[in-house]
Amino acid sequence: MCGIAGIISNKIHEEERHLITSRMMPFIENRGPDEKGIFSYKKSTFGFTRLSIRAISNGSQPFLHERKSTFSMTNGEIYNYEYLRNRYSDEEWVTKSDCEAIHNAYDNGDFENEIKLFSGMFASCIYDAKEDKVILLRDRVGQKPLYYSIINNETLIFSSSLKAIISSGIVDPAIDQENLKFIMFNEYAPIGYTGIKKIFSVKPSEILNWEIGTKKIEKFIYWKWMLGTNELETKPTYYPMKEQIYKDLKASVKEELISDVPISIFLSGGIDSSIIAALAVENLDDNVNTFTIGFEDKTLDESNPANEISKKLGTNHKLINFESEDLKDLTQRAFKNLDIPLGDSSYIPTFLLCEKVSHCYKCAISGDGGDELFGGYPTYRAHKLLSLYESYVPQKMRGYLMHKILKFLPNSDKNISPQMKLSRFLAGKTLPLVKRHFTWMSTSYDKDIINKLMSDKVISKIDSYENLENLITSAGIKDAINAAQFIDLNSYLPGSILSKLDNASMANGLEVRSPFLNKRILNSTSMIPTSYKVSILRSKKILRDIAEDIYNKKLANLPKKGFNFSVNKFLSEELNRNIRLSIFWIENYIDVLETNKIIDEHLLGKRDHRKLLWTIYSISNWWSYILSIDKKTDNRHLYRYKKFK
Repeated sequence: MCGIAGIISNKIHEEERHLITSRMMPFIENRGPDEKGIFSYKKSTFGFTRLSIRAISNGSQPFLHERKSTFSMTNGEIYNYEYLRNRYSDEEWVTKSDCEAIHNAYDNGDFENEIKLFSGMFASCIYDAKEDKVILLRDRVGQKPLYYSIINNETLIFSSSLKAIISSGIVDPAIDQENLKFIMFNEYAPIGYTGIKKIFSVKPSEILNWEIGTKKIEKFIYWKWMLGTNELETKPTYYPMKEQIYKDLKASVKEELISDVPISIFLSGGIDSSIIAALAVENLDDNVNTFTIGFEDKTLDESNPANEISKKLGTNHKLINFESEDLKDLTQRAFKNLDIPLGDSSYIPTFLLCEKVSHCYKCAISGDGGDELFGGYPTYRAHKLLSLYESYVPQKMRGYLMHKILKFLPNSDKNISPQMKLSRFLAGKTLPLVKRHFTWMSTSYDKDIINKLMSDKVISKIDSYENLENLITSAGIKDAINAAQFIDLNSYLPGSILSKLDNASMANGLEVRSPFLNKRILNSTSMIPTSYKVSILRSKKILRDIAEDIYNKKLANLPKKGFNFSVNKFLSEELNRNIRLSIFWIENYIDVLETNKIIDEHLLGKRDHRKLLWTIYSISNWWSYILSIDKKTDNRHLYRYKKFK
């Protein structure tokens, strides 16, 4: 695992490229504290920092294959490296690094098909000096980030870090208003964008080819989740399918435990991490350490089941008490290290977990991805409920009945309150499926509030709804729950969940692997019928039954609590001070008076705006650190430099 940065240019000479790359290096060092350097080859200069997990003594980057005149760097892990090494045995290998397999796949030709064979999480840049072109690519679901900007068709700059590109001094930082409107509503930037004008993100499973010095940019999507294939086929038998999923999970966990350093386990107490923990312990030596964050709020705390699971598995369990931390100090540490605009408040406890684990480990394994693949979010059940609601409640009674119930529900500090659930259900129930799902997941179910907040009253040209509707149609998905899962895997998972995890972990020099997102599981889950995943009363049916086989019925049926802290309590304490002050950092982009009206409404208990207010607070802090970046420094003396001929 590592941090990468670089610049390839027709116009910028080597000395200037060296200077620019040196400015970027401090923002990728946290991703790779074990090794760092700057390297130049013909029209390119690459910066590299390494977190040594595999091939510790012979895995340095970048890779230069002289026969092909290709130069590359990769951030990530390739789990099926041994198979790939044998496949490309006739190619030019210069290290024992698993990441070099991507370089060899490119040299081998037919890259778009070869990359489909890879099992791993990765983001890569390949400079082909013979063809005078650059290739950027990213793993299937976007576990590892890669940002880029092309300037005047002459220069491409890229990095694992958005801040690194801004620090280069060759891209002026300005918030993209269209992006900001999307972020305000969804908590994360549109897929392929970053929130900053002229800086973009390589999309999950995308290969980008750029011919240096031209406007010619080609983009290919090499993988799609084939969810919904079963809608056109005979329904498979439940128990054989469950056994196959269980078998694939075992193989995926075993594959992702390949490491030359010890691996720890994130154990939340939910069924996803509990299954991963059980399968990991089967393959690890004694003295396995598991880590859990504990919360005082019992509606959020899962430390008791986590402790029970740890005892059953025989792990050394470490409880991290969230409330024992100075929350203001913790949030500022987390915001200072926030590389991207992100409104997901669970970033704060995730940052704390990664910070504590990184004191004694370089690598951890987690249960992320289980909700998206197996149907774990409450919104999936809401889609099912809506179908019944429309079938059995007369149309004239629907709005009246629900609004009557809503009046009697009090505001609550709970993470997901009944009032919040019902308000969102009502706001989305009449919308088309994609818009409905986004509304149910949004910061505010009233989009007029977001419109009033935008100081320039932006009309977004980025139609994520239409893009996703087209994807769903092209995939042949007709079932509402399959469609909702497809939306989340292509938007919410890479945009929020994986961005949060990568940011929180790599800010602390910790690699986190997610076996649920392994190639095997992505393929096998595409065939699970909806009825094997979600019903009105139960989510993740097939996964809960696997958990029951491993543990017991009680643990398998624990309700989903979500991984978060008492955001509303924190906001109530901070709204009149820090948050009102922080919004002035983005006063050129949002309406401060309208924002203060929302704050007043929230404090008076008129409406629950916690998700929107936290998003504004987070973006304000993120932007304040962006503006503080020094773009004129010369860091060349801090890093070893090597020029390849």
